[in-house]
Amino acid sequence: MNSIFFLNNRITNEFSYTVTSTTPSITIVKSPGCGVWNYNNERVVSGNTPSYTITGAGPNYTISLYTDSFDKVSTLSLANIIGSVDISEFEKLNSFSINNCRGLTAVTNPNSSTAFSDYELSSSGLQTLDCSALSGLGGTFVLNGSTNLSTLTLPSSSQNFNYFSIDGCDIRNLDCSSLSGLGGDFYSNSNANLTAITFPNSSRVFGTLSAYGCDLKVLGCSGLSGLGGTFSVFSNINLTAITLPNSSQLFNYFAAYSCDLRNLDCSALSGLGGSFWVDTNKNLTAITLPYSTQVFTDFDAHSCKLTGNLNLSGLTNLGGNFSVYSNPYLTGITNPSSSQVFTDYEVHLCDLNGVFDVSSLSGLGGNFRAYSNSGMTSVIFPNSVEPFARVQIYSCPDLGYIDFFPVSGSSSDEVVMTIKDNSWDVSTVNHVLCDLDQIGWLGGILDISGTNAAPDSSSGGYDGAAAVTGLTTLKGWDVTTS
Repeated sequence: MNSIFFLNNRITNEFSYTVTSTTPSITIVKSPGCGVWNYNNERVVSGNTPSYTITGAGPNYTISLYTDSFDKVSTLSLANIIGSVDISEFEKLNSFSINNCRGLTAVTNPNSSTAFSDYELSSSGLQTLDCSALSGLGGTFVLNGSTNLSTLTLPSSSQNFNYFSIDGCDIRNLDCSSLSGLGGDFYSNSNANLTAITFPNSSRVFGTLSAYGCDLKVLGCSGLSGLGGTFSVFSNINLTAITLPNSSQLFNYFAAYSCDLRNLDCSALSGLGGSFWVDTNKNLTAITLPYSTQVFTDFDAHSCKLTGNLNLSGLTNLGGNFSVYSNPYLTGITNPSSSQVFTDYEVHLCDLNGVFDVSSLSGLGGNFRAYSNSGMTSVIFPNSVEPFARVQIYSCPDLGYIDFFPVSGSSSDEVVMTIKDNSWDVSTVNHVLCDLDQIGWLGGILDISGTNAAPDSSSGGYDGAAAVTGLTTLKGWDVTTS
C-alpha cells in the first residue's frame, strides 16, 4: 500500500487509492497539521477537507495522501472508491468511513487497539471483511447494503457498541460472542441466508435488537440481560426457538410473528409491554408470560396452535388490540384484572370451552369477537362504560343466555351485534331481545337469526315480539330474527 517519498526535504508516507468521481469527497483529521493530496497527478492540495475537480478522461482516478506519519491520522472519510483499500498502516485511526462504495472489493484493516467511534462501509461491493485485528472496535459499526458481503470476522473487543448495523447484506453466520460491550441498537435485518447469530454475555442496555427477514433457525439471547426496547425477529420462517434473558428493561415492541416457533417463554421479561406480536406461528403451542405492569397496546397471537389455557393474569395493564383468534386448540383464557381500554378483543375461531369470563376487563369495548367457539357455554361481561362498535358471538351451539346489562352504561349507539346461529330456544331469544330493548341503545344493527328460534310474545315470561317493535320502531334498530 504505502511507499516512502521525500516531500519538502522530509521523509513522507504515501497512501493511494482509486476513485470513480471527478470530485471525490475526503475528510481527514491529522494532528498536527494536515495531509497533502495528489489528485490524479493533476494538482497537489493541502487541507483536512481538500477540494479539487479532476479534469482527466477517467473513468478511474488515483488519489494519494502524503503524510509524515500515519499514526497522526485519527479520522479518514472517503468516497467513490473502486478496488481495494489498504489502511493497515493507520494504527491510531478511530473513525473510518467510505461512502458510495459499490466498487469497493477489499479492505485491509490495521492491527490496532485504538478505540473506534465509528466504522462505516455502507453499500460496498465487499464479499468478505476481516476486522479481527481491531481490538478497539466499538461505537458505530455500519455495513448496510453490502449485498455481496457473506463473511464478517469480528474481533475480541470490550468497547461499547452503541449502533451495530449490517442490514441488507448476505451474511451467513454472525458471531458476536467476543463483543462484550455490545448494546444500544443492533440490526441484522434482511440477510436472507443468515442462519445463526451468536451473542455475547452483555449487561449493556439494548434499545433495539432487530434481525427480521433472515433464515435464523434458533436465537439465543439469554446472555443479554439489558435486552429491551424494540425486539424484532419476525419473518424468519425457520426460526423454531428463542431463548430470552432475565431482563427488567422496558419493551415497547416485541415482534416474532411469521416464524416457526414452538414454545415461547417470556416469563423473565418483567418489563414486557407495548406491542406484542407473535401471530402466524403455525406450530406455537404455548406462550408463558411474565408479571408485568407495563401497558400493552397490542397483543397479537392469532393463527397459531396455542393449546389449552392462555394465562394472561400477570399482564395487569393489558388493553388496546387483543387478538388470539384462529387457535383451534385454545380451550381457555385467564384474563387479568385490567382497567385499560380495549379497541379489539378477538377470540373467534378457537375452541373455548365452558364459561368465558372477561369480567375483570373494566375497559372492554370496541370490537368484541368470540364467534365459532363450539364449546363455549356463556360469556360474562365486565362493568364497563366503554362503547362497543361490534359484538360478534355467533355459531356457538352450546352457548346460553348472554347478560349485556354489565355493559349497559356504555354509549354503544349504532352497535352492530351478530348473535345468530347459537341454537337458542325462544325463551333465550326473548330474554336477550327484551334486555337490549331495555338497555336503550339507539340505531343498532342486530342479527339474532339462523339456528336461533323466532321470538314470540310470552315464552320464558318475556315478550320478544314487543321488544323487536320497541327496538325497530322507537330506537331505530335494524333487527333480523328467525
